[in-house]
Amino acid sequence: MSTRHPGVPAPKAEANFALRMRLLREARGISQAEIAARVTRMGMALPQQTIARIETGKRSLRLDEATAIARALSVDLFDMLSDPVEVRDARNQLKAAEADLGSLRAARLDADVELEKLDRARAELSVRVKQFQEEEARMEAVTEYLRAAVAELDKGDE
Repeated sequence: MSTRHPGVPAPKAEANFALRMRLLREARGISQAEIAARVTRMGMALPQQTIARIETGKRSLRLDEATAIARALSVDLFDMLSDPVEVRDARNQLKAAEADLGSLRAARLDADVELEKLDRARAELSVRVKQFQEEEARMEAVTEYLRAAVAELDKGDE
């Protein structure tokens, strides 16, 4: 556990990790204490204060710690280390994501409408099938009756 010397900037990958860690955690509404608890459940004791120091760049982190934190956030470690250029373009990304979400919701609503139509059609077909089955049973009874009547006629003709 090394500490940061005042005035010495963090290496780029580590700074990227700390920034993404904070942004993802906040965006998901997860507290530093919850991240610490998740990492601890994975077998690595990192108290909330340590999480705070990592996020602010006041403490370096080891690779195993970075891996555990990334897993606790359900994010690929490589993504956590990569340049956060995308973060700087967050407004455009947000607009695009909201547009995609709107499109997905519209498509889901269309699918729901189609499903309702299919459900109604299925119900109507079920009623028709039952009617056909009832008619078929009635016709079988008529056919049996007529067979019996023809058999009686045939006996009389002999």
